[in-house]
Amino acid sequence: MNGKIEIMVFVGLFLVSSILVAGGRIVYPGEGNINFEEGTIEMWIKLDFEPCQTSEDYKILLPLFEFSEPEIKGTISISYICPAGGSSACWYVGFNCAGEKIFRLSAVPQNWKKDQWHHIALTWKGNTARFYLDGKIASEAKSNKPLTGKAKGGQIFIGDRWTTEKVKTEVVIDELRISCIERKSEELGFLGNLKVDPFTLLLEDFEQIIVEGQLCKTSPSIISSISGSNGGEVSGGKLTTGKFGNGLSLH
Repeated sequence: MNGKIEIMVFVGLFLVSSILVAGGRIVYPGEGNINFEEGTIEMWIKLDFEPCQTSEDYKILLPLFEFSEPEIKGTISISYICPAGGSSACWYVGFNCAGEKIFRLSAVPQNWKKDQWHHIALTWKGNTARFYLDGKIASEAKSNKPLTGKAKGGQIFIGDRWTTEKVKTEVVIDELRISCIERKSEELGFLGNLKVDPFTLLLEDFEQIIVEGQLCKTSPSIISSISGSNGGEVSGGKLTTGKFGNGLSLH
């Protein structure tokens, strides 16, 4: 069994392997798996709730990604939120460095529906950051204070960092890639399956989860040896049908 626990289930006409765990997030070491000064984060996602929402009060609908590095006081976050005042739900991206706000981006997805697959990507370099929805630039921001400082630690969270009861991670993710360069639109995974290249720091296809004692870990196609890890620690969700083969459901 090689430390793996698998349950074979039929989903429609597809045979997939499934493993159940408790929680709602994946945690990776930050060092080696992300380049704070330049990079790309991308993944396929399927929202398990109706994306088109409004709210009079500020509400986090989905905390999707967060990188936090305490030494340089650097953070990168991607969330799906309802702003206050009845505005449409939107993607919100924040970059902080040395305790200062560097970039803020927001984008309202058009005609998204529950249970549809969509590709999102965030790129940054120097004083420019761009957010892509389905291969097209949805938001761009510039700053006179470019990101600086090497990430020597910290953590990467996919899903709810705080595992609060008020926030649900109702999403299925697939084909997660973090790169050390700012990729152009034609290089993004929206155009097809991702492949490892010299600029890939982390690549996940979520085809299996490995159980090591009390830990459940992903089995990435590539992860930086600098991180000292062979996978992300999963504290919630299950394998399910993804965009390509299996995906990871965080509920």
